[in-house]
Amino acid sequence: MPKIDMKLKRKKNSFINFYSFVLTMWDYIILLTLAIEFITILCRKYIGSWKEFHKGKPTIHIHHLYTGFLVVFLYALFPYTLLLIIGLSMVFSDLIHHFIVLPIWIEKTEFP
Repeated sequence: MPKIDMKLKRKKNSFINFYSFVLTMWDYIILLTLAIEFITILCRKYIGSWKEFHKGKPTIHIHHLYTGFLVVFLYALFPYTLLLIIGLSMVFSDLIHHFIVLPIWIEKTEFP
């Protein structure tokens, strides 16, 4: 597990001399989760739900929760931190979408 550094650090010899925050892995996960969820909400608003979009045509619907678990599994095989950040962000975004956003928006979770 990478070391989490929550201290305020100063960049040395920077063009603009001011204090900047060091982002941790969890900060990136939270930011990417919010970005994925924002995109998901926009797509749902302007495209509609997957079932409504295809009007009963047989389609494969894969939640990004499952794709996120696959990416986290890939992290176990190839330990690049970026894989872990992307995978966990996708998992958290889908959980937030189905258990917080959808119950507020359409009053059901639509989770199988």
